[in-house]
Amino acid sequence: MSGLGSVGFGDDFIKIYRQTSPGLPSGAYLVGQVVVGVAFALLVQQQRFAASSAAISCGAGLSAEDDDLAAGGGQVVEEVAAFADG
Repeated sequence: MSGLGSVGFGDDFIKIYRQTSPGLPSGAYLVGQVVVGVAFALLVQQQRFAASSAAISCGAGLSAEDDDLAAGGGQVVEEVAAFADG
């Protein structure tokens, strides 16, 4: 949010400093927003990767049963099917 605010501030600053209406050209404004968006997306991806890596390396308190469920839960599916059959 503050990155997009910085782009808007730059636009307003140019309008006031030059005392003209146009401010930043629309292409420069768009490029600024894209740069901020890409930087934000990369930051989120980096944080997500770091969090998932930490959860995997410490086990995140998962039991063996949770590991089976995460691996597809084949045994659970078989038990449900057997229960449904009666």
